[in-house]
Amino acid sequence: LGIFFRGLVSDGRSEVYSYTSADRSVSTGLSLKGAAWGRPRDSVGLGYELSEISGSHIAYLSAGGIDGFIGDGALSYRPEAVSELYYNVAVNRFFFLTADVQHINNPGYNAVRGPVNVVQMRLHVEF
Repeated sequence: LGIFFRGLVSDGRSEVYSYTSADRSVSTGLSLKGAAWGRPRDSVGLGYELSEISGSHIAYLSAGGIDGFIGDGALSYRPEAVSELYYNVAVNRFFFLTADVQHINNPGYNAVRGPVNVVQMRLHVEF
């Protein structure tokens, strides 16, 4: 069993060039290997993240500003919340296939957008 927790704090006055527009966020989750059900190379995981942007960031986006990822001039601010569930299958020694589902509330920190469900499949190859 693996457990993680991550926190992020930014002043909200700098241009965003990383993977997110968040100025503050917390995320937590867990991952469990499949030994308990006879599939030791498989894993299942669950995660949750809550993100916010600063007052100056809200004002900038509300005035029509666009950062590296979001902005349409019609911001009705609410924190963004993401829940995720995945299952990773070890197909064989080289291939891993992951099914992943995310539920996003207030995508782009906008209460009038979403919620959105994202369904994904990933293939990982090791050699």
